[in-house]
Amino acid sequence: MIEVLKSSAMMAIVRTASAAEARGIGRALVDAGVEVIEFTTSCPEVFSIIEEFAAIDNLHVGLGTALTTVHVTDAKRSGATFIVSPNTDREVIRATAELGMTSIPGVASATEVALAISAGAQALKLFPASTYGPGHLRALSDPFPHQIWVATGGVAQESVPEWFRAGAAAFGLGGPLLGGGVSDISRRVGLFKNEISQARKVNE
Repeated sequence: MIEVLKSSAMMAIVRTASAAEARGIGRALVDAGVEVIEFTTSCPEVFSIIEEFAAIDNLHVGLGTALTTVHVTDAKRSGATFIVSPNTDREVIRATAELGMTSIPGVASATEVALAISAGAQALKLFPASTYGPGHLRALSDPFPHQIWVATGGVAQESVPEWFRAGAAAFGLGGPLLGGGVSDISRRVGLFKNEISQARKVNE
């Protein structure tokens, strides 16, 4: 999952008020070529949705806003391959690792980064990214090199190059992909893919 995330640099975040809406968005993301999708615990029937989408070939599906070890075990049972949290909870991280899933906890400070790494996190979600900015990520990366950073929360398309230069490997994208409704998902995914591709060429 980590290699796919690094390759695509996109993790779509689906947070909806209805199961039907989550399924519709999920299908549109798959059709647009998104390979990593996070369905959050706020989605009704989230574990049934994960089970449904986990059956799709070449798609990595995970649980987002995972706050408890119960969330982790239920996600594993449903076929999730990764767990994303907005915070740094060592018990959630350890439970995720013990069940063979990828742990991506939310971090914002050096203390949280150290705790997440020591608990077994495989990637680190800088959240909310728009609040802290690329400069904050660059500063955090210095004492913690060789980490996989996923900038999440308010990442705009035009800021992708700067985030890459700061050390981001991937982006957690909710509103930037979904804000225009289901009919606009394909176009928005395409724009982000193009921006990511161009930014990588510049940074090579």
